[in-house]
Amino acid sequence: VCWCGGGADGDCTDADFVLHAATLAVYGPLTEPQPTACVTGAYCMVTVRGTGMSDKDRILVIPQHRNCGESAMTGGVVRSTVEGQRTSGEIDESRWGGIIMLRSDDFNVCWCGCHDCCNDPEDFNIFIGPLVSGGPKQGTVLNPPIGVPFTYSLEGWGLSRHDRISIVDHTVACETADAHVMSGGVWPSTEPYRPPDVQDGADEGNLTTIAWNGIIVTRMKEYRVCLCSRFNGGCVEGANYALDIGIIKPLGPSNTTLINGVPGLPFRLTVNADPKSNLSSADQIRIVSTDITRGVCGSSGTASNTPYLTDTVCWPTCEESAVGKPPEMEENNTKEVWYPMLLTSGGAFDICWCNNGWGGCDDDEDFKVQVGKIYSNGVKSGQAWYCASQMACEVEVAFTGSTTVEDAIQIISPESNSRCGLAEQMNAALFTRGTRISGAPGLGSTPALYDQHVMTFNLGAPQTPGFYQVCYCQGTHCQSESVRNLDFFQHVGSITVSGLSGSEMNYVCYIRGECTLVLQGNGLRQEDAVMIIPLTDACGSGHTPVGSIFEGVGYLNSRNDPTFIGSRIGTSDDGLETWSFPLGVAKQVGRYRLCYCNYQRAKSGMCDRRSDFDQTAGQIYVRGSSFTVDTRCNQGDACEILVRAHSFDTGDRLLLFEKDVDCGAEDGNVPWM
Repeated sequence: VCWCGGGADGDCTDADFVLHAATLAVYGPLTEPQPTACVTGAYCMVTVRGTGMSDKDRILVIPQHRNCGESAMTGGVVRSTVEGQRTSGEIDESRWGGIIMLRSDDFNVCWCGCHDCCNDPEDFNIFIGPLVSGGPKQGTVLNPPIGVPFTYSLEGWGLSRHDRISIVDHTVACETADAHVMSGGVWPSTEPYRPPDVQDGADEGNLTTIAWNGIIVTRMKEYRVCLCSRFNGGCVEGANYALDIGIIKPLGPSNTTLINGVPGLPFRLTVNADPKSNLSSADQIRIVSTDITRGVCGSSGTASNTPYLTDTVCWPTCEESAVGKPPEMEENNTKEVWYPMLLTSGGAFDICWCNNGWGGCDDDEDFKVQVGKIYSNGVKSGQAWYCASQMACEVEVAFTGSTTVEDAIQIISPESNSRCGLAEQMNAALFTRGTRISGAPGLGSTPALYDQHVMTFNLGAPQTPGFYQVCYCQGTHCQSESVRNLDFFQHVGSITVSGLSGSEMNYVCYIRGECTLVLQGNGLRQEDAVMIIPLTDACGSGHTPVGSIFEGVGYLNSRNDPTFIGSRIGTSDDGLETWSFPLGVAKQVGRYRLCYCNYQRAKSGMCDRRSDFDQTAGQIYVRGSSFTVDTRCNQGDACEILVRAHSFDTGDRLLLFEKDVDCGAEDGNVPWM
């Protein structure tokens, strides 16, 4: 600092400043003519050289077209260590490391040395130099086909084999906590958690193209692609995936198909294309129970339609369903239709889609794309009820979301060509309350339905043993006069009416002789049994046992009731099952009641208690005499033999054998008399 005390005329010329008054030291940065080069998404360092540099210095990065002191920090800086003190340095150099630039562009670096006042943009009024940020091309929008592999490519400069990408939902911002978590719409086995498959460029450290092959997205929604440059931080946290590269908008069908159907009722399945997408007649679908998919199309079992999807649809005439056929294309290939389709059971089903025959559409993973859901709201199918001939028969059906108190059932023939909705109801005389019955709400009484709300249909007493199909009608019209067979289109299950033909039959056995009963009926099983009880008791009641009146076959239950198991020996000409029940050797004459047990109706699931044997099977007469009195006759005199027994018949006969020959012997000699 030079000083002038004033000249002769009071003015100071250059020559008058002859006194050195002081030295002024100016501290601050030097302008850097060479730009700082940064790769977008990768760590970058800004170095400022000068005099008197300190930890209190601060810098800003602003757009190139703005002047220092006039602009705040650019949004292009995503890791803003620039806002704090330098990360390292000395008195002649300051370094700000760990900076990550968000986009490719040109910027200015501005400096503030005010120490305690670097708060506002105008405080950063010293231009340091330019900063150039380059890297992969950003803002790209890719439209790959859904459900099939595609390649995601990056072009630009500064790319590396250490770069990684994540594909996240569009609602997730890059660098946020979840930016490293791949979207659930990316098929797991194709997630690009790996080095790029394609690496092009003359300089390994400055590649110009990298790409990941074989990526598959399975959900029709918008995705964001985030880049973790040069394995920043190990690419294990969302903050490492800082760079927003672009958007993925797949082309294909929208996941908007929602069908609320009824089992047995034909429906039309329509798949609509997402905007700007087209569909193909080579597309295929599978309808799969959600119990199989667990909400994920492409999982094990997806390649097969549910067995409840029929190949034939009868409404009322029969025709082939659209199962396994190409769709009908509509509205310039923006809509595909499968009709008719029919489900025979209630439940929830996913509609899984295969793109344009990809992979042959024959593997589970070919059907990765879910395009809709079907809710088949009806009664549960495949149910079975067991009733006994001449005994009260009730059918309990659990309430579902679509069951009403006006519902009804109809009984049809068991023949294989009889279909619910097409077959006529069977003769009403087969059940005492008819074969088309309305129900009443109540609580379940069977183990499977205890305390559940059910509809109970009281059919009365079946008159004929056999097998019957049960068809269901839902809605208020089911009890109207206009109700049709077609309204009973849901096949809910079957009724097996077990019982014996000729429940009033009398069977005759003879004391000391083998006794075998041959019974005929329908619905009999190997686990069924017959029991002999006193004639004074009714089947299914009483407690007095008759004891072991036969020996050699059968067993006694806990109450000493004789019980016998049979075996099927054939079928009669009129279709009745023929069963043989060996009783063994009769030991006691008398008259007894024969009762039958169907194990499927037994309380414990096996024929044991007296109450389980509630079907009358007839009566057994055990005839014969014990011949306990010896008779003496004199040769030449008239001889009378007195025999006492429980009952006789005029057709009975006596035969005399030698004393040492057993009755019934084939070679017994009849003495001369």
